[in-house]
Amino acid sequence: MQRVNFRITVDLGPDADDQQRSDAAAALRKILVAKQVGTVVRERTASAAEGAKSADLLGDAALVATVATSTFAILREAIRAWERQRTGRTAKVTLGDHSLELNGITQEQAKQIAEGFWKQASAPEDAGDGRP
Repeated sequence: MQRVNFRITVDLGPDADDQQRSDAAAALRKILVAKQVGTVVRERTASAAEGAKSADLLGDAALVATVATSTFAILREAIRAWERQRTGRTAKVTLGDHSLELNGITQEQAKQIAEGFWKQASAPEDAGDGRP
């Protein structure tokens, strides 16, 4: 079973503050864990002050999900459900050099683009080492 790492970055729009983004990332993580898509952790930032608490090392609005290719549909639907909970929410999913962020387009366009992204992500030769 092939597993890959996705980086998921949440965005609540220009008026959101760091705490709101952090809370939104935590809410999305909770949904993904409940759906049992794989391992989902908060991303740790590369630069943290010496002696910082572990909470200070967490990215404000980014998650890393390690998932089996068989759970892509569940992951995709969980992210879309989270986005629909509030207007202005988006999630950017990154796998290697490929990113998917769907906003400002029709549902049919989003479906076509997303299907191509997930299909490419599940192709072993395109997944590389699975690092975001």
